[in-house]
Amino acid sequence: MHILLLIFLLTIADILFTYYGLSLKAIQEANPFLASLFETNSLLTVCLVVLYMAAACLFLYWARNKVSWLQSVLNYLLYAKIGVMVLHFRWIILHKWN
Repeated sequence: MHILLLIFLLTIADILFTYYGLSLKAIQEANPFLASLFETNSLLTVCLVVLYMAAACLFLYWARNKVSWLQSVLNYLLYAKIGVMVLHFRWIILHKWN
């Protein structure tokens, strides 16, 4: 399933852009749980998110033929991930111009 690979790669990009944006103090993490993890240990948070997504994608790959509505959910998740990337590109562009 190529969509799982895209979701995984976009999540990695998201967490890395978030890490970068937080280190520049250009953004704030919207997820309270991730925000507290980032405050505790940023690099560990990045690693945990990557490991979690790898495990989740492996599980979803296993479940791909077992759940009839999974493809629809993955499509919506992909759209959400693309939306998050648009937000990252927006703050990066605005940060570079200020």
